[in-house]
Amino acid sequence: MLFRVKINKYQDDLKSGTMKKTLFFLVFFLIHGFVIFAQNLTLSNGQGAVLQGDTVIIGGDVGNTLNCNINVTNNSSSDLSVKCYRTEIDTVPGSTNTVCWGGACWPDSVSQIPDPTIINAGSTTSEFFADYKANGHEGTSLIKYLFFNMDSIADSISFYCKFIAVASGVGESTNVPDVSAAFPNPSDKATFIKYKISGNDDRLRVIVSDMVGNEVKTISAEGKEGKMRIDTNDLPEGIYFYSFLLNNKIYYTKKLVVAHQ
Repeated sequence: MLFRVKINKYQDDLKSGTMKKTLFFLVFFLIHGFVIFAQNLTLSNGQGAVLQGDTVIIGGDVGNTLNCNINVTNNSSSDLSVKCYRTEIDTVPGSTNTVCWGGACWPDSVSQIPDPTIINAGSTTSEFFADYKANGHEGTSLIKYLFFNMDSIADSISFYCKFIAVASGVGESTNVPDVSAAFPNPSDKATFIKYKISGNDDRLRVIVSDMVGNEVKTISAEGKEGKMRIDTNDLPEGIYFYSFLLNNKIYYTKKLVVAHQ
């Protein structure tokens, strides 16, 4: 009789949705609690910590190989065998990209690196290198890199690298524009860019982005010669990137540091 009463109560719980809600929250807690407590890997580069899902921006000429170097740290008390997985989110046709990890550099056709890198407890490795070759093709490519512990796939961390390849002398005219880097840099209240263009080059903009790729400012220039002002007094201190666009094409991308006095 008691067994039948328990069955009836179980059926009532299912009808009321109580059991479903209980199971949902239990599964949610287990999954998210596991991920939180199992997070042993962290990333960094020369500019500081690279957090989960961050975007690192690398710019350069279409004729050069662009390099993205990331440090991987094992924060646990045990040695970890860490593998790397590469995912092309959006790449320029004709470009190629490769990864160095697991003691070797792998061709463009390899997405999941077959060999792991052993990272000792509490140690950091600078073995990871991502190379990008535009092969003469201008444009922006976005690639995701995931690092995971072979013994626990949930113990993972990933970041994105945005490769921006530009051609020397971008513009409709054959004249190379005269564009300075931003100054002062680091900047407190404002930074400036001097420019001088000619011919059909008449659409100038500067786009300022934060570390994760979000655009925070867009400034348009007037005339073929002058000095553009970028106000930084309203930006939080930190590292940003600014891109100089000429006729809607990126001429260069450089780092801007905002430091308030």
